[in-house]
Amino acid sequence: MTTERKTFLGSGARRLEAAGGVAISGGAEVAVELGEKLMAVKLALDAGYFHPWHNHPEHESMGVVIEGRLEMQIGADLVQLGPGDVWHHPVGVYHSTRALKSTLAVEFHSPLRPDMVALATPAREE
Repeated sequence: MTTERKTFLGSGARRLEAAGGVAISGGAEVAVELGEKLMAVKLALDAGYFHPWHNHPEHESMGVVIEGRLEMQIGADLVQLGPGDVWHHPVGVYHSTRALKSTLAVEFHSPLRPDMVALATPAREE
């Protein structure tokens, strides 16, 4: 992990193998911060990362690219996102994500995602 990536993620970084029950390919590390009804997921994605077509019927998400480049299919729209660009996945809308370059981004979810709560640092006590 590069120094910049370590600084961005902090000490609580975890390797991600799947998200939302869907396997990913390519490298990904995450650091999860929890609020009461909102969560932030800091993402460090290797070039070539791919999270295939899936949806989340229980929450929406919004994120911003800090550096790098992503290609996202969100519903019928195929978009490329660079630094400062924001995306939105409404509740239930199918989407996929590919990192065209090594990418740092932050994604926000509401309500909290149980699969990501388990990755929070420090772990949240239920």
